[in-house]
Amino acid sequence: MQSTLIRPLEHGIEIQCDVENQSLNIYFILGETDFEEITTLVPKERFEQGNDIHVASINESQDIEDEMESVLVNMQPEDTVIFFCSDENSFHIGLDFLNYQDSRAFITPN
Repeated sequence: MQSTLIRPLEHGIEIQCDVENQSLNIYFILGETDFEEITTLVPKERFEQGNDIHVASINESQDIEDEMESVLVNMQPEDTVIFFCSDENSFHIGLDFLNYQDSRAFITPN
């Protein structure tokens, strides 16, 4: 599994994760789940392509790796997932799970 930075966001990050010959678009947003924010995060073209957009919330009270895996196993190539992270620790656990090694210095809470 390899994850690379696509772009930093105001309260998060967009990465591309290559897993078993699949390229997945993954967002981690530090803050509460906000469905209205999705349309400002995800480029309009991605909605028009017809690929699925998955949304999940992760927090310290759950097994973050299990939650993420349950979402990721249902994804198809070029799908997008947005993980809303309730706290910084969950945010970093999620990035670690996807083997993200690049900078996180720009991440600030929502």
